[in-house]
Amino acid sequence: MLEKLLKMSTKKPSLNDIKLLEWMKQWKTIHQEINFQSSDYDNKQ
Repeated sequence: MLEKLLKMSTKKPSLNDIKLLEWMKQWKTIHQEINFQSSDYDNKQ
């Protein structure tokens, strides 16, 4: 998946590529926050 994105980034990125990258960044951030909250929850138990 990442290799595909790197190959895409060598050529001029299309709007869809940019949207995908933005979406992935957002998803990663959301995912990290969820992990952080769940680990925080585990610590309180």
